[in-house]
Amino acid sequence: GTVHLLAISGLHVGILAGAFLLLLRLPIFRRHTCLWLTIAFVVFYAWLVEFRPPATRASILIVLFCLGRLIGERTFSMNLLAVAALLVVCLNPTDVFAIGPQLSFLAVATLAIGKDWIFWPPPQDPLERVIANTRSAPVRCLRWCGRQVRTAVLVSAVIWVLAMPIVACRFHLVSLSGLLINPFLLLPIAMALYAGLAVLLFGWWVSPIALLAGWFCDRNLALVEWSVAEVHQMPFGHFWTSGPSGFAVVAFYVGAFFFAAFPPTRIPGRWLALLFVGWLVFGWWLPRQVSDARKTDRHLVCTFLDVGHGSSVLIEHPNGENWLYDAGAMGASGYGARNIASALWYQGIDHLDAIIISHADADHFNAIPDLLEKFSVDRVYVSPMMASKATPKIVELFQAIDANGASVLSLVQGDEISVKDASHHVTTMVKVLSPLPAGFGENDNSNSIVLQLEYEGRRVLLPGDLEKSGLDYLLSRDPIDFDVVMAAHHGSPHSEPAAFMKWA
Repeated sequence: GTVHLLAISGLHVGILAGAFLLLLRLPIFRRHTCLWLTIAFVVFYAWLVEFRPPATRASILIVLFCLGRLIGERTFSMNLLAVAALLVVCLNPTDVFAIGPQLSFLAVATLAIGKDWIFWPPPQDPLERVIANTRSAPVRCLRWCGRQVRTAVLVSAVIWVLAMPIVACRFHLVSLSGLLINPFLLLPIAMALYAGLAVLLFGWWVSPIALLAGWFCDRNLALVEWSVAEVHQMPFGHFWTSGPSGFAVVAFYVGAFFFAAFPPTRIPGRWLALLFVGWLVFGWWLPRQVSDARKTDRHLVCTFLDVGHGSSVLIEHPNGENWLYDAGAMGASGYGARNIASALWYQGIDHLDAIIISHADADHFNAIPDLLEKFSVDRVYVSPMMASKATPKIVELFQAIDANGASVLSLVQGDEISVKDASHHVTTMVKVLSPLPAGFGENDNSNSIVLQLEYEGRRVLLPGDLEKSGLDYLLSRDPIDFDVVMAAHHGSPHSEPAAFMKWA
């Protein structure tokens, strides 16, 4: 989020333009000249960054704001915002459906609507102004700083509340710590941007100033990074969620639109807060509870997730339990974790009852530490051979499992898990066909946990990366008729596909 703020969002354009305008407003140029020069600066900057969409959107807003000031508009009105939106849509109609433009215009609209009480205008009564001017300089300075802190907190809080539904729906994250830290990050972020601009301006002809500016920029970025890292460790500072439904999000913003567009509908703040709580309960929490309750009426569902070269199967049992068989991808763990998490959230799943790791290859488990940060997990099943390994990745895995509070259990050939419904009737029988308790003494693939899922006479086989001695042992047993088989070892020739299919 911090990188987005510094380099991708349009806010940095506003910060730079604001500094440029303040610099020009020194007793050098007339007000109109300053505004025209600011417009030229913003257009030049947009050209410099090749008219990237966020910078272009921000530039349009700033240019319209400056033009409004030139014709007598004192603040950024909703009419100017509407004109900016029309221009953005003309440049790229698909921006209507993109999360970046939606959040950008939502933030600006929030400030435009709430400007009268967010920015706390100075007193209009002449007597109050005289009293304020007679106070000592330290008192005036403290009162000014207090107003700035109040404004920053209000701006951050109001935008956070109004953006939270769509952020939770699209990014599945609610960051309560953002309410605490965002107002105080504005200053070091702005200072870092100004210092970076000074490096660009002075680096080619006054190198000592550029060196000092570079050091100052680096210190401010370090402060931002340290602050975010510290707040990230706060208990209950943020949580991951499947988020509200699209219908609930639309209902929230339709209500917000009528509140903003029609002043007679505006209600006191305490009632507004009560309505927000009501939306959280009846628009978000309650529908999720109803959806979870309905899951107990479903059949067994196995969803094979696309994680590239890797493996992950979501098993949804009729009683509402959700299991994962493997969770990993070759290469960076983030790729597999993102795909798996997206699939779970799409199904409205925030909790996993079990994760079964077939064997100790990273492309079958390296997404689990990331998933443990986003989902609660009851138990993790591994083979005794994997539990005895102490490679760095496996040590990291078990540390993450321990930090999550999940229990670690072992599975070997002959184990059975009965998944029961509320009436204690067995709905799904899970049988472990391999490995033997002592293992096969070869590589991890031979010791893969092979699962047989049986539901209402149907059978599904999940064999991991089974090969060599482990595969020979399985094929030596009585054949079993399966309805669905996942290819062993990603379809590798080492899994002997012809013999395997003949046996199955």
